[in-house]
Amino acid sequence: MSEMPECTTRQDTPTVTPSFVYYTSEQRAHSAAPTLRQPPRYILVALSGLVSTMMVEVEDQLLAGIWKSDFITCLCWHVEWDHPFLLGMLHRGEDLPPVRPEKWRAPSWSWASVKLPVFNVKMSNPRMSHSILASIVEVKVDATPTGALKHAYLRLRGSLYTAEYLESDDLPIDGYQTTWLQLLPNTKMRTIVHLDEHSRFGPDMIRRLHLMPLIVRHCPEEVSITYGLLLEPTGILMGIFKRCGYFVVSDYVLPDRMFHGTRNAEWIEYESFNAESGQYTICIL
Repeated sequence: MSEMPECTTRQDTPTVTPSFVYYTSEQRAHSAAPTLRQPPRYILVALSGLVSTMMVEVEDQLLAGIWKSDFITCLCWHVEWDHPFLLGMLHRGEDLPPVRPEKWRAPSWSWASVKLPVFNVKMSNPRMSHSILASIVEVKVDATPTGALKHAYLRLRGSLYTAEYLESDDLPIDGYQTTWLQLLPNTKMRTIVHLDEHSRFGPDMIRRLHLMPLIVRHCPEEVSITYGLLLEPTGILMGIFKRCGYFVVSDYVLPDRMFHGTRNAEWIEYESFNAESGQYTICIL
């Protein structure tokens, strides 16, 4: 996945520290992703075996490939569409492979649900601080002793907004584009959109989106960058979603002011709503 904090270790007998465990396991998983030849559940099984040998000195837990201690931040991943592996396929005129494995291996909110290279935003920048905008209500992960997942879901509480992708001749190509989203009553928001599956915007595809901001990064010169999930209802029950992408918005105001004056459409879905806090509870499979 993303580059992790550096750690100082001896080459012969590395010291087992949280940074070492995170760095090693994340890099192993990231390097395995582009092969596309792994059996459906290989990545999480291999990662579970790797981490289990180091967990004695690390008070943390791996939930569907995401560290419990930094869970919200680790949700901010996206398919690395500009990875040399994928660019090489496009250059050779090859069709891109299916993003998700034919056989389910992880929930949509986990990077392990896709079999392409992924990138995770690094928040540990000394020049920038960040704030968490959503909270975890429940994480349920049912796995076999080897680490293969049988079932998993995530319940989050936070702000939730409805938006529609504006009609455009410049549709996202291979899952990434800076585009406009329309929020009611009449707000247009310039947004960087990373789709989990390429070319899913357009006629008869995704038009309506639910947005849940996760993190705001406070940058120099009073610029804020908001990161969040793009969600798509599953149709199973109200308020049950699957992740369909990831968004980024840069502005000179914080999210509460950025979304001030907007209202949600009638087709909004949620599990529950707290009128006092203005926060929604949803479930993501």
